[in-house]
Amino acid sequence: MIIADEVHRMGSPTFQLALEDDMSSRLGLTATLERTNDTGVDDVLLPYFGSVVHSYGYADALGDGVLAPFRLAFVGAEFTADELDEYSELGTEMSRLRYQLQKTGYIKGDGPEVFAAIGALSRDTALDFKARRWAQKFMANLSRRRKLQATATNKIRAVKVLSDTIAFSERALVFTETKDAAADIAALLDNDGIAARSFDSDLARDERSALLTQFRKGHVHVLCSPRVLDEGIDVPQVDVGVIVSASQSRRQMIQRLGRIVRPNSTGQPSTLFLMYLKGTREDPQEGGHEGFLEEVLPHAAEIRYFDAHESPETIARWYTHPQRQRGQLA
Repeated sequence: MIIADEVHRMGSPTFQLALEDDMSSRLGLTATLERTNDTGVDDVLLPYFGSVVHSYGYADALGDGVLAPFRLAFVGAEFTADELDEYSELGTEMSRLRYQLQKTGYIKGDGPEVFAAIGALSRDTALDFKARRWAQKFMANLSRRRKLQATATNKIRAVKVLSDTIAFSERALVFTETKDAAADIAALLDNDGIAARSFDSDLARDERSALLTQFRKGHVHVLCSPRVLDEGIDVPQVDVGVIVSASQSRRQMIQRLGRIVRPNSTGQPSTLFLMYLKGTREDPQEGGHEGFLEEVLPHAAEIRYFDAHESPETIARWYTHPQRQRGQLA
């Protein structure tokens, strides 16, 4: 018998080697049966494990008291002028490269699956050199745009607007996309008198364990992490999460929300702050994080929109006086 926890990982070329044919009983467990960079779910996992036999969603978990109620707050920031120019230039070049690949018949369609298709082309050594180069340049520009979004100046600064709110929390997690951003935010919060530390893959196992112990005991109030805490590590109860930068991965977003919705001793709702750059693919008003939001919005106890220039006191006041009714989108 094979039991695969976080079974979505098993769709990768390396991990799928563990899926041996002679396993007569097979069980896969995951909060999110999806992969964003390849077709491993359809090509590997479903043929091997079979169909989904049971699902347990937010409504079930909230009704059973397995999850704490939660609130969502969106915090919108803007690029600086130079960042916006670079973001636009990269987007223009990506559109040109995608058109070339579509024109020559290498890709079809225009949805999110196009990114995965171009990523696969960029790794295909049997592909025509010119087409493969187009795909590689597209993916390189996509990576630069994501990094630009992850490290946007005003987004990092906007964390300071949440300092008062984070100080009121029992514990908080700040999710970033890069180690540098995690370190910068930890330093920013630490300068505000909030004990914050960066938690990343550069730490040795014993250093991670010691830091989690400090976090559990309250000696460290905030952990700032680039993806390391998304899954696979037992994190103490947390009542505030801040996603400074996120990919369009529904799986990543759900894993991060899962970090803050464990039932707490106060009975108060946990709060997830989702930062985004206005007018980009992150912007919920532009369809950003659509899959994730469709799943969680109906279950949120309250939903609010804030601006990155909002008064810290305004957000802290909202956080400390939760409305006990289901909110509506602004």
